[in-house]
Formats: sequence, C-alpha cells, structure tokens
Amino acid sequence: SGDPAAGVVARSISQALRVSGPSLVISSACAASLQAVLIAARALQLGQVGMAIVGGASTCRADTHIEFSKARANSATGSRPFDAEADGVICSEGYVAIVMKTLEQAVADGDTIHAVVRGLGVSSDGRGKGPWAPQSEGQMLAIRRAYHSDADMSRVQYIEAHATSTQRGDATELRSLARAFEGRIAP
Repeated sequence: SGDPAAGVVARSISQALRVSGPSLVISSACAASLQAVLIAARALQLGQVGMAIVGGASTCRADTHIEFSKARANSATGSRPFDAEADGVICSEGYVAIVMKTLEQAVADGDTIHAVVRGLGVSSDGRGKGPWAPQSEGQMLAIRRAYHSDADMSRVQYIEAHATSTQRGDATELRSLARAFEGRIAP
C-alpha cells in the first residue's frame, strides 16, 4: 500500500512488546505476508535474530475496491476459492501474527510447535495480464524454489494459495500445483 504510517505501527508494536531487532513493513499486495515469513526465516537461519514476530494485515481501502471493480474481480455472490461457481473476491479485513524460531530453539525453549516451515519459495509472474490472470511459469518457479529436487512432497500439510476466486486465476493455480506434485508423491 505504501502507507508510511505502517512503519510507525510496526515499530510501535516492537516497543510495546519490548523486543529489539528490525521492524519493517513489506508492501507487496497478496504476497506481503509470505514475503515477511521468508525474510524472517532467512534472518533466523543466518542467526541475525533469535525470534521473529511476523504479522499480516488486510485492510479495506477505497482505492482497492475501485481497482478490483475496474478489473471486474469483485464477487457478486460470495467468495468461493477453487469452486466451479467462483466469480471473484470479497474484500475484507483480517490480521494475524505468528512467532517464528528455529526448530532447535523452539524445542529448547519448550514451546508448543504448531508448524515447521521446511521450504519457502517466491517468484513474480513478471509482466502479465494482471494479478487475476497469473502465469503458471511464475507459480511453478515459486514451487521449485520451495521444494528442491530431493524434497519429500508427500509430507506437505499446508499450502498458502493465492486463491483469487476467479475462474482463470484459480484454474491456473490448481494446474500449477498439480504439475508440481505430479510424480513427486505416492498415489
């Protein structure tokens, strides 16, 4: 969004929680939370931080509604990702925060572990027809980056999906996932 106040919010949260280290805001639309997790994971791997708090926020702004309307990406009937009846998104607000540590540190601290991140991959489709018309090549590149050639994809339990609830976007994403998993997991 490019909102300068977001940086103030990130720093204020750090101060309120009395944590040190970098406070930053990633503004990359639907990919912002995934990008933040990637940055946090890298900082943990490199030993730059001992713990990271990663948050994501979605706010309903007038300019977003206008952009979605112009692209005819708003749903008239309700958001249904990966459904044959999907006809677009419903914009809403939501907020989430997770605490990330290395697995070794979380075990040592006696933390309850809800998930283990074994791979992350991001990419960009480059110049295309818009965010609701993704290109399979960009999605496949992200998956290849997350799962190197010897990764056991049968252990995958969760996939963060764009899931635009548009016919073209969802179909492209499902095809990309199917191609990525084909021959890599037992039937």
